[in-house]
Amino acid sequence: MMEIIQGIKAEVGSEYPVGIRLCGLELLDDRGGNTLEESIESFRLAQEAGADYLSVTVGWHESSLPVITRDVPMGHWLPVAGKVKESVEIPVMMAFRQFVPSLPEKAMAEGLLDFWEVCRPMIADPQLPKKIEECRQEEIIPCIACNICFSRLYYHQPILCSVRPSLGHEGEKAWGYEGFPRTANPKRIVVVGGGPAGLQCAAVAARRGHSVTVYEKEKVLGGAVRMASRIDDGSDELLRPIHTLETECRLAGVDIQRGVECTPEMLKKLDADEIVIATGATFSPLSLKSPLPVLTPEDILIHGKNPPRRSVIVGGTGTGLSLAVFLVRQGAYELTLLERNQKAGRDVSPFYLWRYLSLLRKSGVILMTGTTLAEVRTEGVLVRSGGKEKFLPKEGILLAEAVGGSSPDPAGREQGVKVHVIGDARKPRRLHNAIHDGYRLGMEIGNDTGN
Repeated sequence: MMEIIQGIKAEVGSEYPVGIRLCGLELLDDRGGNTLEESIESFRLAQEAGADYLSVTVGWHESSLPVITRDVPMGHWLPVAGKVKESVEIPVMMAFRQFVPSLPEKAMAEGLLDFWEVCRPMIADPQLPKKIEECRQEEIIPCIACNICFSRLYYHQPILCSVRPSLGHEGEKAWGYEGFPRTANPKRIVVVGGGPAGLQCAAVAARRGHSVTVYEKEKVLGGAVRMASRIDDGSDELLRPIHTLETECRLAGVDIQRGVECTPEMLKKLDADEIVIATGATFSPLSLKSPLPVLTPEDILIHGKNPPRRSVIVGGTGTGLSLAVFLVRQGAYELTLLERNQKAGRDVSPFYLWRYLSLLRKSGVILMTGTTLAEVRTEGVLVRSGGKEKFLPKEGILLAEAVGGSSPDPAGREQGVKVHVIGDARKPRRLHNAIHDGYRLGMEIGNDTGN
C-alpha cells in the first residue's frame, strides 16, 4: 500500500491530492479480522506514505453484522471516523449512513470528520449539495438504503434507483432531469390513490403542465408504505420519499384531496380527460371456510389489531416475511409461514433477506416452502406440501398474498376517458416498481401516443 501511494504521488506531483479508502472497523471478529486499533495502523502508514486524505469504511461483504441497511441508525459509524481522526493529521472523510445533512455537519463541528462523503444519497439526488446550499432540503430526493443500486451490480445489471427513475436518463429531455418540457395539450388528470405510484405520477404530470387532482381515501398519504414503515428499526425512513413526493406535488400545483374515497359514480362527475388508478394491492381472500379469525397486514399494521399468539401466515414474499418480523419483535408469537413457491422472500433485497431470515429462525418461526393451506379447522389448519398433508395447531390466519387491487373503470372507458392502472393496483411488486410506474406514466400521460 505504501509503495503504491508513493508511486502515484511521484507521478502526479505534490499539488494533486491523492487519498486512499481503508476499512476502519472490519466487523470480522468471529473470523480473526482486524480490530479497530489494528486497522488504525493502516491509516497511520497511509499518512506516512504521503496520502493527502483518508476515507474510512466499515465492514466487508463477509461481515456478519449489517452495515449500510436501514436498521443501522444514521450516524452510527461516525465514532469510527472519529478514532481515525484522533490518530492522524490529514483530513478524514466518511459516508456510511449519513443521509441527512445535519449529521455530517454536527460531526464536523465536533471534530469527527473533515469532509462528508456522499455516495448513495447522490445517486438518489445529484442536486443534493445545491439544494442544501439553497435551503431546499425538503426537496431532496432521499436515499432509503434499499440498496437496489448496489445489489444489481451482483447480477451485472444497469444501476437503478428506487426513488429516482431518471437515473441513467439524465441526458434525455423527456425524462425531466433538467426540467420537463411543457405539454402543448394540457389535460385534466384525476389520480385515485395517494401512495408512491399515484403521487409520483401526479408530480411529473403536473410539472409537465397538466391539471392534476389526487384523491386519497385515507387522511394520511403513503399507501402500503405506511405498513412497510412500521416493520422494524429504521423502516420509518421509507416515509421520507412520500414526504418528498408530497412536496413535489405541492410545488407543481397538484390538488391533493385527503379522506375522499373516489367511487365510480364520482369519477363520472369529475369530467376528467384521463384517470389514473393507483389504489394499491389487496390481499388474496381466503377461499376456504374458516372458523378461525382471519386478518390482513393492514388490520395489524395500520388498524392495530392483535393476531392470535399461534397464527399461520399465508404468503412468504416480502409482505409475509415483513409481517412475521414485525410480530416477533412485538412479543412471543408462535408463527408458521407458508409459501407456495420453493423459495421465500424472492422479491426481497439480499441486503435485507439474510437478516430477516436469521431473525425469524432465532425467534422460532417455522418457514414452510412449497406449501399451501388445505383446510381450516376449529383447532388449527391442515397444510399440503408435495402431496402430503400435515396438521398444525393454530388460532388465527394472517393473509399476506397480495393481488392487484383495482381494475379500470369500465364506465370511464365507455365515455371515452383514458384509464391507466399503475403500481400495485396493476401488479403487486416492490416500492421501486410503484415509483417507476408513476414516473413513466407521468411522462407519457396526455400524449396522443400515450397508453
